[in-house]
Amino acid sequence: MSIDLFPEPPRSLDSSRGLLEDCPNLEYWQEDLLQDGGNINVAGLLGGEPWTLLYCDNGHKEQELETYGYYLHSGATLGCHDYGTEVNPEWIEPLLRGMGFSPYRHEDFAALAHPQDYPVSMTRFWKKT
Repeated sequence: MSIDLFPEPPRSLDSSRGLLEDCPNLEYWQEDLLQDGGNINVAGLLGGEPWTLLYCDNGHKEQELETYGYYLHSGATLGCHDYGTEVNPEWIEPLLRGMGFSPYRHEDFAALAHPQDYPVSMTRFWKKT
């Protein structure tokens, strides 16, 4: 399941097709998860399976992480974009450690930085222990 603010899912890497065409088992919902009264029980979805992935990439990542990170079970993965730019490592690392998360392959993602286009690799992941 993918939940996003945008009315349509993003295009696939092959831009002639939509993501739903490439992933017919994907359920896509347009929803603002940070507004009260939504149509989706996000806490229930996140608390279900250990293979759950929560990836935060909107303008309110800190609010998303604080709101939904606690619901993930052991083995789940949490990802965040704009690490080091919109999201301060000095803020997020203690927060996630307090929620029971450990960095997952941070060095590998840091190595993806490109000197001109992306001086810092901006995605990081954590696993819930």
